[in-house]
Amino acid sequence: MAKHSDYVIKTAANVRDDICANVRNTLEGVRAETPGDDIYDQATGHAAALAEAYAHLRLATDEAFPDTAAFDNLVRHARRHIGDPLAATKAIGAFAATGTIGATWSLGDTFIHVASGQRYQATADGELLDDGAGNGVGSVPVEAMTGGDVGALIADEDVLWEGPPPGVFPSATVAADMTGGTDAESPEHYLDRYHAEIDNPTAGGTAADFEKWALKTTGVGMAVAFPNRRELGTCDVGVLDMEGDNVTTAVLGATQTNLDANRPVTASGDPAFDPSLAVHPVLTDVDLTFGLHLAAGYNFSDVPTQTIQAGSSSQTIKVTDAAAYTVGAWVATRDLRQARKILSLDAGNNTITLEAAFLDSLGRPASPAADDLCLPGCSTYDTLAASIASHFATIQIGATYYESKGRGALTNNFECLDAKQTPTGDVVAIVNADKIEALRLGELILQAAS
Repeated sequence: MAKHSDYVIKTAANVRDDICANVRNTLEGVRAETPGDDIYDQATGHAAALAEAYAHLRLATDEAFPDTAAFDNLVRHARRHIGDPLAATKAIGAFAATGTIGATWSLGDTFIHVASGQRYQATADGELLDDGAGNGVGSVPVEAMTGGDVGALIADEDVLWEGPPPGVFPSATVAADMTGGTDAESPEHYLDRYHAEIDNPTAGGTAADFEKWALKTTGVGMAVAFPNRRELGTCDVGVLDMEGDNVTTAVLGATQTNLDANRPVTASGDPAFDPSLAVHPVLTDVDLTFGLHLAAGYNFSDVPTQTIQAGSSSQTIKVTDAAAYTVGAWVATRDLRQARKILSLDAGNNTITLEAAFLDSLGRPASPAADDLCLPGCSTYDTLAASIASHFATIQIGATYYESKGRGALTNNFECLDAKQTPTGDVVAIVNADKIEALRLGELILQAAS
């Protein structure tokens, strides 16, 4: 946690000078000016120990207040109000395995994702079945062996059996984007929950109470209550995980259990009717294009837009016509929302080599996908795009995206003089008896203003 106590400590030099000044003011004719003077030398020796005591006093002051305490001590302050910090959750999913028809795997068999080092284990026994063409195929249900967002692999990534069962090929692929896999609660999120509890103590069923009950569920990172959504007397809660994705079915069920255990007993009503529901919001992408006026020296490179071809890597882009680009120009990709400077061109193979690799959200090398767009970029493209992404991260479930705030997020960067959004206007999330929308950033294109 950040330390920002106003308690001022004295350095060893401050303490030494204070001692010498006090001696000179009380004992006439005693020298205490420079090294070699007895009092000066004695004061120097004592000052180190006294300065250490001042430092401990400041530490004690910091630890006495939740906002400046180290995380362990923050937990000691907050535990009786909101419990312990939420643990990381493990990603779950399925791997597509192939091999000989009838070959089997066992509960606990393990896989490794070489690129990240993440390990997974099968959560059930299974068998490879005939796919109708004489090939053995199977879907292995798996769970990450450690918690965290890094364990949530995306569809078609390759994994390896750590000990392939007899008749099963050693490689497998991720069948579909894995779910779950949220990071442990951060100190900042935990402190925010503590402040929310202190600022709005549980009051028997306010909207804030329903949100706090949902946020006590491991795997839930955001919760917004919607009183009277389905009818008078109901209070439903939309929940997302720490990364802004939908929680797993298991986490949603645990959230429902928390709501049922804490909601007012008088809210039961019709026994066949749920007075409060934990709800998966509908994640709705908002596609935006911004025309930017940038300060001199930060302008977009004058290069064409082309469709990226298959075979690109984190540091090379395959395009239809590499000769249309120039070394030293900046190019960006639409989907990765990053720009890199061109290091070299291979017109024969239509390949652009970049000075640095593209990265994913976890800092790992990331390759542009085929059919992504290679766009004109600029030196601060990453920062500008991150400004919009960071703004969307603050938009609550069911809340509106305001055009003025999106433009403001860009113009808060000193190099961005003006920004014009297309399409124009705010985007209002739908909240009704049938669904709750949560807006998130979809396709983002930054370009020079026309």
